[in-house]
Amino acid sequence: MFAQVFRILVAFSLCLSLGVSAASAESYSWTDKEGNKFYGSNPPRGARNVEKLKGAAFSKYSASKALAPYEKQLSRARMVPEKVEPKIADDMAPPLAAPSLEQGKIALDLSPDNKVASCVVDIKNSGDAEATNVTVSFEFVDGTIIQASGPEKISGGSSAEFKVPQKQLPVTIALEEGAVTVPEPSIIIQFSEAG
Repeated sequence: MFAQVFRILVAFSLCLSLGVSAASAESYSWTDKEGNKFYGSNPPRGARNVEKLKGAAFSKYSASKALAPYEKQLSRARMVPEKVEPKIADDMAPPLAAPSLEQGKIALDLSPDNKVASCVVDIKNSGDAEATNVTVSFEFVDGTIIQASGPEKISGGSSAEFKVPQKQLPVTIALEEGAVTVPEPSIIIQFSEAG
């Protein structure tokens, strides 16, 4: 680090010795709170270790021209802090997207006497991670809730079918006054992420 700062100072000395100067401008060096070294004619507020450089002032043009041969060293010195993105090891896969269960179309079949003969819904996991402890329930208009039969796990990107268990069919639903048919139930979905 000292060698890099020394090169920078040498570059500025070269610049100053060229005799090209801006009218009444002065040159300074300073550090920021992380300890990065800067040079210029206007130290910002909060600058630390501000030092006025000896010799004639330099203009932006003459400084750029004088420092051009040292550009590689200056970039390595990282005078301006860069945002460094964390690297992911080649053998590490990015984290999987959390499971996200979405309701598909409901297939509701009624008997001639307006009882539920079957009720089926597809549930899709649009996430990448597996959903576990999956429970799906049908909530009918009269408040009747029936837990559906179906798998307890749904892999990421796949779908599963849930239905009213055969042993509970047919289901009699009390209709609201004036209703002529049983409306589709609401779907209640609960699950957890595979850990």
